[in-house]
Amino acid sequence: MLMKPMETAPKDGKEVILEVESRAGRPGKFLVGHYMPGGHCIEDHPPIKEGWYFWNGCSFDIASKPIGWCDLPIEDTSPPEDVSIDDLVAVGEKVIEMAERIKPVHKVMPGAQAAWSFEDENTRFNVTVTVSDPDPATAAAP
Repeated sequence: MLMKPMETAPKDGKEVILEVESRAGRPGKFLVGHYMPGGHCIEDHPPIKEGWYFWNGCSFDIASKPIGWCDLPIEDTSPPEDVSIDDLVAVGEKVIEMAERIKPVHKVMPGAQAAWSFEDENTRFNVTVTVSDPDPATAAAP
């Protein structure tokens, strides 16, 4: 990943990958962040300092000493042209089948998973389905 100098980083709110001097006490870490001009970004919130911010899971936090940046990678999420609709439907049906099979197991073994693997053009994919409802008593019956 080729990092660019911070002087060239966009200050229009665009998210970028930031290299910071340290994060959580560990040197040389990366995070996704964006520049905020400071002031009152939200009317009923206190003003913030100008700077680089990232989402810490609960709120925006100021990034500690950004030393470089690069654009986020852009991925084409459209299905490949050589994949048939029948193949796409078959994968979807397999995932639904996995979900239906894991629901009753979850009731007696919370956290159980259904797993399946397939290959496409020499790339192996692993698919795992887990019931996200933490309480088996509230999981819907099959």
